Amino acid sequence: MCKAAEWYLKIVDWIDRHRTTACMIAGFLVAYWMGEKFDAWNDKMLAVMHEQTAAQVETGKVLQELAVRVNAIERKLEK
Repeated sequence: MCKAAEWYLKIVDWIDRHRTTACMIAGFLVAYWMGEKFDAWNDKMLAVMHEQTAAQVETGKVLQELAVRVNAIERKLEK
């Protein structure tokens, strides 16, 4: 059975012999990790945008109702 130090030396030796492959593997791992992070951030952003849209729709409804009431008051004042 190999000790941890022996595994470490084997890995470092393999990286030294296969630098391009090791860089590619490290790049893929970083890209995968960042993809997971951005996916979580995108989910949060989508939730915020959904809430914002719902708030804008409600605000639009209230403004429309307020405009109808103001028009009714203006008509009463004109008479």
